[in-house]
Amino acid sequence: MLFTKLFRPLLAKWRGAGISCALYLDDGLIFAPSVETCREFVSTVRSDLAQAGVIIAEDKSQWDPVSRLTWLGYEIDLGRFSIAIAEQRIQRFETRLSAFVGTSAVSKRDRMRIAGLIASVSYVFGPVSSLKARSFHAVLHDMELHPTNARRTLSDVELADARWWCANLRRRNHRSFEVARSARRLATDASAVALGASLWLPDGGITRSARNLNAAERAESSTFRELLAVQFAVKVFA
Repeated sequence: MLFTKLFRPLLAKWRGAGISCALYLDDGLIFAPSVETCREFVSTVRSDLAQAGVIIAEDKSQWDPVSRLTWLGYEIDLGRFSIAIAEQRIQRFETRLSAFVGTSAVSKRDRMRIAGLIASVSYVFGPVSSLKARSFHAVLHDMELHPTNARRTLSDVELADARWWCANLRRRNHRSFEVARSARRLATDASAVALGASLWLPDGGITRSARNLNAAERAESSTFRELLAVQFAVKVFA
């Protein structure tokens, strides 16, 4: 936390100057649309770091612009305009999965490790990572309610999810940065008295629609109203 606070003024300065950069603890990343611009950004950042008295681990730094690198466990490839989980993390995940599936009675700690590993790859795998982690979270919740059961055999759903990860961890380890030009984004929401939806179109336009809830709908739960908003959006924008 202290490290983050110390570098916050520098980050604000760089971003205010139009320098595209990111920082996680002491791991930084600078990116630009061209090699020349990237070199200019790097020169400014290095100068500011030197003036601030920051000592750089040069042997761990990459100052020359590249189109492919590993950052925070991700393989970023601008040539393919894609991102993937780094090989070292994939191997660690595979090792954990193998031990997990091969254990007759699995502890809460081991389940939490698998759930954590799934969360760590969610940026690349997308929403499916949440779907394929639900079984582990469900059992973990039940184990919290019954603390005397320190270990528990894998449920059929847990085993199926673990095997899915074994089969798909490498095969689906790829995400494109490109966004389809025809993409549309839909957002829905519901309050205690009304519901609505907004649709973002490829040309930048936005279409909105809303309606009030009737007495019977207002008496339902918030979850029901949220789902009703989704149904409303599908009917309106279909």
